Amino acid sequence: MMELDGDGMNKSKNIGSSSSNSNRSNHYLEQFLLLAKGTEGKATGAIITKILNHKQIFHVGQVLDLPNVQALKNTENGYLYRLLEIFAFGVYDDYVQEKAELGQLNQEQLRKLRLLTLVSLANKSDQISYEHMKKSLGLNTNREIEDLVIDANYSKLVNGKLDFLEKIVYIRSATGRDVQTVPGPDGMSDIDRMMSCLSDWLENSKLLMETLESIKTDAAGRQTQDAERQEKLEAKVVELHQKHANPKRPVGPVSASDKMKMSSSSRRGRKNPEATS
Repeated sequence: MMELDGDGMNKSKNIGSSSSNSNRSNHYLEQFLLLAKGTEGKATGAIITKILNHKQIFHVGQVLDLPNVQALKNTENGYLYRLLEIFAFGVYDDYVQEKAELGQLNQEQLRKLRLLTLVSLANKSDQISYEHMKKSLGLNTNREIEDLVIDANYSKLVNGKLDFLEKIVYIRSATGRDVQTVPGPDGMSDIDRMMSCLSDWLENSKLLMETLESIKTDAAGRQTQDAERQEKLEAKVVELHQKHANPKRPVGPVSASDKMKMSSSSRRGRKNPEATS
């Protein structure tokens, strides 16, 4: 098993996303956003292509929000808008299904789309088999899978380790993808899915609290019953102890006739002191 650090070396430590790397990515994207605001048509399409080719820009959702980029939808450059959507929210298979309309991606664009697809896989599962990645990423060999995972580590996109024997990538964490605010093919946006997950979590939390409260109530009831049994047991022990220590002495309330007999016996004892000696 090979655990990678931030430099792709074989070391036992966590791989975390780098804030400095994220800042550089944001800086590059901001530059392109400024350039894109003053363009239209083919010039806007050319900037989109540069963004898709850039090795360190992985979040492009903000570009889709620009009015002049939105204007490309129904033009000859509409395929660039669709490509931008796939790089923001989609996966490699989305591109494959529309390849005839979108055209051939260059090697850098294919690399980036596969990395983004790996990020999506890593956000859904903490372990991914080589075979699943081959199908999802359009790769053929184990070496290609391993190179891509190492590349994802270099790019601070995924934190994980390679298991060469089991042919599994174990995921510890991964960066997020762009958030889709408009409904997708399933009729839900990413915000809707987040809200649904939070709603499910809240409902499960309520059920858990109710279960814990029920357990607490049952425990309190059993504690009260145990205390009552303990009290009765202690009283019984005292009673038995008294009977054992004073076998002729009545235990409990003394009747009036018993008191008269005890008093008469006491007086006879005082009148005949010699009889008792």
